Amino acid sequence: NINLLCNDYLKYNSDIKYMSREIKNKVSVVWTTGGIDKYLTTNKTLSPKFIIGYVGTLDYSKIHPNFIDSCERILHKIPSALFVVCGTGGDEDKIKNEVNTRKLAESFNFMGHIKNVEDIFSTFDVLGYPLNKNHFGTCEQVLGEAMSCKVMPVVLNNPAEKYIVENYGKVCNSMEEYVEMIVNLYKTSPTIEEENSLRTRAKELYDIDKMINSWNNIFEEILRINKTSREWDVIITEGYKIFIESLDKYGNILEYGNTKDILELFNSNFQWRSKSKGSIYQYLEAFPDDIKLREWSTILKNST
Repeated sequence: NINLLCNDYLKYNSDIKYMSREIKNKVSVVWTTGGIDKYLTTNKTLSPKFIIGYVGTLDYSKIHPNFIDSCERILHKIPSALFVVCGTGGDEDKIKNEVNTRKLAESFNFMGHIKNVEDIFSTFDVLGYPLNKNHFGTCEQVLGEAMSCKVMPVVLNNPAEKYIVENYGKVCNSMEEYVEMIVNLYKTSPTIEEENSLRTRAKELYDIDKMINSWNNIFEEILRINKTSREWDVIITEGYKIFIESLDKYGNILEYGNTKDILELFNSNFQWRSKSKGSIYQYLEAFPDDIKLREWSTILKNST
């Protein structure tokens, strides 16, 4: 699994695809999970509606920016569909406003943060989980939980989702294909064998004992390695300098680039607009009076 993860990630991430074999062989991967035991006994409940669920972050650095558009196209073909959306995030209001603007409110149920999510999974006919191609996710716990509940996931062919779902769920090459796959599942429900295979795949990846054993193995290996003394002699107190330090080569664009260069950088990835994930907005929470951070946040807001 470790080799497969590394190879798949290297294939799709241009920044490190030229990493030497020597370095890659030193990389260890621990599959992160919160466990899935309580989901393995969940039984589906019947509903007259065809329920398409989404559980996760409502932030366009995570969810695909054309999510609501795809929902509207699905509704044109499945008027009885109901979209149940669980989660919160920086773009939650923007997503809700788009639903209202498109006059789709009657087909949506925004549930916010859910504690007993297994009860919600039991009502889903399908998990519609189209993510931004540059999203920040890795092990995607929600996919393990959905598959444990025998809910068919429909995802895009991003490296993380493709590896997790494989041939057990539905992997789509575009948002157009995503819409068609949802419609196909409405017409033809998954077989019992397909649902059981989803649960088998979830057990294979998301077993918490496997994660604990993996960590223990790494800790034991680290204890046997001779330690090296290290020292970081850079003292930084200004918020904007700490932010630049965290960005490596991209920090040079902010520090030395003109407004056009900075705008181009901000438009390169939705994560720049996130309220978290080490974004300018998150740094401003810690350094609200930092002039440079406020200046860059203004440029970012004006670029939307």
